[in-house]
Amino acid sequence: MVKRIFLSTFALLAGAGIFLAGCESMTEPETAGEESIALEESFDISAMENQASLLKAAGANLDSANGFFLLRWNEAPAHLQNDNMLRGHASSVVFAAPSIPRDFTAAGLDMGSVAVAIGSDKFDLRKIVNALSGVRYGESGGGPRGPRGGVGGPHGGQGGPHGGRPEIVNIPFVAGGNYQFEITGSDQVAAMKLDITALAQLVKITGFTDGQKIDIARDLLVTWEGESTANDMVLVLGPMMKRGRSGGAGQRVQPFVQRLNAADGGYTIAAQVLQDLVSASGAEALSLRLSQGVHREINDANIGKIFVTAGSGDCVRLAVK
Repeated sequence: MVKRIFLSTFALLAGAGIFLAGCESMTEPETAGEESIALEESFDISAMENQASLLKAAGANLDSANGFFLLRWNEAPAHLQNDNMLRGHASSVVFAAPSIPRDFTAAGLDMGSVAVAIGSDKFDLRKIVNALSGVRYGESGGGPRGPRGGVGGPHGGQGGPHGGRPEIVNIPFVAGGNYQFEITGSDQVAAMKLDITALAQLVKITGFTDGQKIDIARDLLVTWEGESTANDMVLVLGPMMKRGRSGGAGQRVQPFVQRLNAADGGYTIAAQVLQDLVSASGAEALSLRLSQGVHREINDANIGKIFVTAGSGDCVRLAVK
C-alpha cells in the first residue's frame, strides 16, 4: 500500500537560496496540517530548489547546467511522525539555456513524461505546466506501476481525496539501489534514461533528540551516521521563528551553512555561531539539518550539462537556553 505524504510549511533562508521543510520551517515550527494540502502544488519547485542549493553548497558547479534530475529521501521530523515515515520524492527540469531551479522565470522544456524506476516498480512524476516557468516535473502522481503499466494504489495517478489533486506517494529507498529516470521525450527533448546509484545508508543525526535544549554559550558537537564515501554533505543551521516574525529589522536571518567531510563523522559548531543566530533572530529554537548524497554530471550532446543526484537528509529542532 502506498502512503500519502503531507508536507509542512516551506521557508526561504535568505542569502543561501535554501528552502527547508518540516523541522526547519522559519515561519512556524508547529505542524501546519490545514495548509499542507494547498502546498502540494508548490512543493515540487521548492524541493528542487532546496536540493540544487544543497548540491551547490557541497561544491558542485551548477552555473552552466541545463538539466536537473533530483531524487531525495527525508525522515519525517519526530514531531510530525506517525510511524517513523521516510518520504522519498523526485523532481526534474530541463532548460534551453543554463539556468538554476530557483529561477522561477526560466522556462522548463517539455520532456513528455518522466518516471523514476527502481527494480520492477516505476513512479510517474507529475507534469506541471505554467505559462511563466514552462514545464517541470515533480512529486509522484501515483503508485508503482506493475509489468502491465497499470498504476497501483486506490487513486491511480490522478485521483485523491482532496478535490482531485494527484496522490503524493513515497519513492522507496533501496540501499545501494540503481534508480533510473526514464524520459519519453518530445519535440524539444529526446527520449533518454539517466541512472543514479543510491548510497548504502541514509544520513542520521546522532546525539540529539528532537526539541532538546542546548546551551549556546558552549560549542555544539554534531555527530552523524551515514555513508562515509558520500561526496556531497552539507550542514545547515538556522533559526526557527514564530509565525509572522523574520528576525532583526524585519530581515530574514542567513543560516549557517557548512560543507562537511562525510568520513569525519562529526563537526563542531562554535558557540559564537549559535549566539549570532539567536541574537540576530530572537529565535527560541534552532533547526539543524544534515544533507548527504551523491551526484553525476552528464554532458548530453543535445541538452548540455545535466546533474543527476540521489541523497538523504535528517533534521532536529534544538531549543536554546
